[in-house]
Amino acid sequence: MVRTVFLAVWLVSSATGAAYACPLESLDREAIIKAITDAPTCRASFEILSACRYNAGGDIELASIVTERCEKTFLSTLKPDRKRAYQRAQQACARKYMNKQGTMYASAQAICAAEAAVRLAK
Repeated sequence: MVRTVFLAVWLVSSATGAAYACPLESLDREAIIKAITDAPTCRASFEILSACRYNAGGDIELASIVTERCEKTFLSTLKPDRKRAYQRAQQACARKYMNKQGTMYASAQAICAAEAAVRLAK
């Protein structure tokens, strides 16, 4: 029961917190994609994702845009040991949520993977 109440409170606060923190005038999907794509840096695009996310399956596409954008800054120049570390970080995100069901967890996994890319981006 306590777990259910905590989850409900967390969901409501996450959903409303993202809406108020989002720097965009609209939470329209196309506006968010444009803002992420047009952000000046990888980290800035991740910050927009974090602030404007839906905490649902739609975040997967947004997070993949951030991940791809960040990877362009480092993936081709990573040394083998750092590349393996990055792959392990990506796999850790997948393992963390692999037994969870629901779009909220798919969103969390995608955002975790994007955050791992942000940590390596220049």
